[in-house]
Amino acid sequence: MGSKKALILGLNYKNSKYELNGCISDANNMYNFLTNNCLFNSKNIKILTDDTKNKPTLSNIKKYIKWLVSDVLPGDILVFTYSGHGSNIKDKTNDETDGSDEVLVPLDIDNKGFLTDDWLFKNLVQKVPKGVTLWCFFDCCNSGTLLDLKYNYKSSCSLKKGKNTVENYVSTDWTDSFKLSVEKSKEIIGNVYMFSGCQDNEYSEDAFVNNKGTGAFTYCLLECLKNNLIKNSESSSRFVNGKLKLCDILKEVNCRLDINGFTTQNTQLSLCNYEHFNKTLDL
Repeated sequence: MGSKKALILGLNYKNSKYELNGCISDANNMYNFLTNNCLFNSKNIKILTDDTKNKPTLSNIKKYIKWLVSDVLPGDILVFTYSGHGSNIKDKTNDETDGSDEVLVPLDIDNKGFLTDDWLFKNLVQKVPKGVTLWCFFDCCNSGTLLDLKYNYKSSCSLKKGKNTVENYVSTDWTDSFKLSVEKSKEIIGNVYMFSGCQDNEYSEDAFVNNKGTGAFTYCLLECLKNNLIKNSESSSRFVNGKLKLCDILKEVNCRLDINGFTTQNTQLSLCNYEHFNKTLDL
């Protein structure tokens, strides 16, 4: 088994016109999940929030993304999570089907500008070597194709007739319905997978759940993973029946968003290979 590294970003934009409530909590919750359940060593995790010494400014985000993909070997597992603002701008390179580039919003946005999907593809996605796996989770608006990966799956699963929405998610209560779309993108040699909080034309909710600030996507994602997790102190995360497919995560997170009232956003799964839709999650 290879080594594990993670970069976790949580931006509340405190005392600014962009202020959010739940993004630092999202970062802390993702950190706790990786260290408590997935055998990530805290020494190999960089966490950047409004409250840390190294804040998520544009230069720091770029710096630590380069750290994430540096000195990695086949078998290594990388994780990149982001909770904060996302947006889109006009595409100037004609590589977007919708005519817009998706962007991340650093703390110093007013002085330094956005971090574009084009930059992320060139400096993150294309830097993942063969045999290395990168998992990305983006809880922000307009994030469906934030990494410019070629294959994108959307869930249109709905509650079956005769079933009533309840607090607990049961897979068999919901239909299995997915759609695949293909973006203009280059082939890559690494294994890169991304779950987004919403599609490119949607917004991700900065919510309150149980009187605590949280991103709606991050909350539902962690509920999904914890619901399927069997704790195993001797190896990496082991899920029910020893596996949890990516298509199962896509379905469950979307259904959990509906159950919790976040019906205007839909998680999207982006892949470097469309055949990986049925791949199992390995953190």
